[in-house]
Amino acid sequence: MATLAGQVERISFTDPVSHFTVARLKTKGRPDLVTVVGPLTGIQEGEQLRLKGRWAVHPRFGEQFQVLWWTSVVPATAAGIQKYLGSGFIHGIGPELAARLVKQFGPQTLDIIDNYPQRLQEVPGIGSKRAAQIQAAWETQKDIREVMLFLQEHGVSVAYATKIYKQYGAQAIQIVSDNPYQLATEVYGIGFLTADRLAARLNIDRQSPARLAAGLLYSLDQLAKQGHVYVPRKLLITKAQELLESEVPALEAALESQVQEGHLVIERLEGGETGIYRKPFFVAETGIAQLLARLRAGAGLERPLALDQALAWAQQRRRLRLSAEQAQAVTTALTEKVLVITGGPGTGKTTIISCITDIYRSLGARVTLLAPTGRAAKRLSEATGSEASTIHRCLEFSPQTGGFRRNAGDPLKTDVVVVDEVSMVDTILMYHLLKALPAVARLILVGDAHQLPSVGPGNVLKDLLDSGVIPVVQLREIYRQARQSLIVINAHRINQGQFPIIPPQAQSADFFFLEIDDPEILRDRLLEIVAHRLPLMQLRNNYDKEVFNGDIGLVSGYDAENNLLRVNFEGRQVSYEPAEWDEISLAYAVSVHKAQGNEFPAVVIALTTHHYLMLQRNLIYTAITRGKRLVVLLGSKKALSMAIRNDRPLKRYSGLAARLRQSLTGSGSKSP
Repeated sequence: MATLAGQVERISFTDPVSHFTVARLKTKGRPDLVTVVGPLTGIQEGEQLRLKGRWAVHPRFGEQFQVLWWTSVVPATAAGIQKYLGSGFIHGIGPELAARLVKQFGPQTLDIIDNYPQRLQEVPGIGSKRAAQIQAAWETQKDIREVMLFLQEHGVSVAYATKIYKQYGAQAIQIVSDNPYQLATEVYGIGFLTADRLAARLNIDRQSPARLAAGLLYSLDQLAKQGHVYVPRKLLITKAQELLESEVPALEAALESQVQEGHLVIERLEGGETGIYRKPFFVAETGIAQLLARLRAGAGLERPLALDQALAWAQQRRRLRLSAEQAQAVTTALTEKVLVITGGPGTGKTTIISCITDIYRSLGARVTLLAPTGRAAKRLSEATGSEASTIHRCLEFSPQTGGFRRNAGDPLKTDVVVVDEVSMVDTILMYHLLKALPAVARLILVGDAHQLPSVGPGNVLKDLLDSGVIPVVQLREIYRQARQSLIVINAHRINQGQFPIIPPQAQSADFFFLEIDDPEILRDRLLEIVAHRLPLMQLRNNYDKEVFNGDIGLVSGYDAENNLLRVNFEGRQVSYEPAEWDEISLAYAVSVHKAQGNEFPAVVIALTTHHYLMLQRNLIYTAITRGKRLVVLLGSKKALSMAIRNDRPLKRYSGLAARLRQSLTGSGSKSP
């Protein structure tokens, strides 16, 4: 890591939110000023800095020093102090007053402001009120310096220190000293492990209640990332014990304290298992069961009296002929308050949605089409000719309240809601959607039960099917046009445990397998195939920007003056400050989970035995069904065979199916 020291001669740019700063530094041994860039919170012209970082060459602005750590050295000379105070960072002191202060107090000027502010009145033109204002402004700047210095001295990077100061202000030192684990839940990007390292530097007891509670919640959250809504009590204690190296009684006590504080819920589940829920997950799971029961029991829009005529009208309008099972799906959607329609690629799910939408709208019904991602919503709009929205946008997130504007108190104004790609909808989002539905609404959930479950906790579609109490129409017949596609044919073959049809490479087809056993050769071939563009993926839900985990966009520009990265998400321009860059990642390659809900013209899938733990049938099936015009598998046939044979889904702990049976039939047992 390179080091640099010098005096700030000029500040070219400062972002008031992220504190990203571009400054020019006068250093010994260099005739020209040095450009330094980074989150230099609160620096001022005339200030002496010591910095650590790395040298880089910007394509437009040339050589610059990228700051990773810095500290301020208060200027000691009268000239340095005058420039420092004259920069305007102290409200009430400009260049002229700075000169008078230094003339009066010389090198002791800063000490006077800091410790003897009443003496400022010795300078002509400064009364008691102005002296108090100067001292208050000085204290604010001193707080910033002290917080940044304290955090950096304890191993916190400049970027994280800036986030911490932005969250807590002058109270940051006190909060971090008392309970650094608070950062893990309140500052994005700082997790338990980072907070734990900071706590160790602060000599906080490794068996403190705060550490045990934070470690317990972290262990639960790590398991939730695997898709679990709850975790068996024994499993949670075991994981926490491995992490914290603590005794079981202490962890049990920490668990009980979190239950008492309302963070966790302990529930005895079907089969006698004791499950531990995060409170929001428990509320969501129980809420889904209750809300679906209410929805099914409520009155709905009148159905067409002549279903056959409605079907005939829809087919004539769309100039198509529905198969028997497709017709059944449409008529069932006209008679049931809640319905699940599931089927693989090419079975006509989108066609069915179009017919359902046409019929209901002909009756004067308000129909809302939804999908989990922006791309899926756009695709649904194009396929049906009707406007579709993401669930998040439809529910109208409110930054002021941190929740959705559309809820039980202000429900959606709709009669029929159709949700496509429902396998991607997790427990929390489904709960919020159901809360926003009026009791008279019909709900039609459409998806592919064989795809991967949601990235977030839960397995909502599978639980709905497994409950045995929600009406379901399963589509098995491949639509006539889709039978010509090897992508569709092979997706179904893989789903049935059969090896895909692999055509000769010279043949015109939309599915190919290039056998490459050597991972290094495979990597080189992938690099040849990848397009030279700059795709980025959003890594977390950002409701303010209306971009969500898994959304993919293309870099559209960079605003150098304001240091903003601009990304185009399906026609929407979104800007990112440097402090937000950890929310996005390059997306030349994406995981299958992240790709779910998206459809691409061409998909290249790397498949080797090095991916042993990931070789699962539903993962390969989901990957293949992302391709629209071309799918290319690169790898070994052995790996493909292993994946096809492995149809054991990874278990997700969820109590939703049992709760649905209880809410809808009064019994926890599945109906025959």
